[in-house]
Order: sequence, then structure tokens, then C-alpha cells
Amino acid sequence: MNRASKLLLTASLAMLAVGIFVSFTHIPLSPVWTIVLPYGVILFGLFLINLTFQKEWAGSDDGGQAKPRSPLQRDSPPPAKDSQGEPTVTPHRPAYG
Repeated sequence: MNRASKLLLTASLAMLAVGIFVSFTHIPLSPVWTIVLPYGVILFGLFLINLTFQKEWAGSDDGGQAKPRSPLQRDSPPPAKDSQGEPTVTPHRPAYG
């Protein structure tokens, strides 16, 4: 697990614990504390998504993107491939006589 998934798991478990405590105890607390439980569930879902796609995201850092080019290379056209020559274009002739 990477740092982000550990952080998501810790935050979600803490919010779930607080939310369950507030929901099932009869201590007079502000009703605002009940919003913590849904946020804990949302963070736990984000943790599961992060855990599921962790290998794919780690593999994309190896070189899935093209290497950055210098400003001179960006302005110049890509090098021409070896070919027999440019195909010639014949001028347009009208179909009638």
C-alpha cells in the first residue's frame, strides 16, 4: 500500500468509528456529527478504488507517456521516414474533351 491508500484507510476508519459512536449512543451531541459517517463510507470507497487500481497506476509511471522534447524539437517537423520518394500528384484534367 502506498501513502495515499494508508491515509485514506486511516481517515475512513476514524470517521466510521466516530460516526458509529455518534449514531448508536444516546449522549446529547450536535446533529452535525452525524455527517461524519457518510464521509467515512465515501473515503473507504476511495480507498478501495485506490487499492484496486494501484498496480495499473504504478505501471503507467514506467514510460507510458512520450518523452518530453526540447522547444527546438517541438517546432521542427518529425523526421521523414525512408521511402522511395514522394508520390507525385498529377494535375486535374476535366473529364470532358
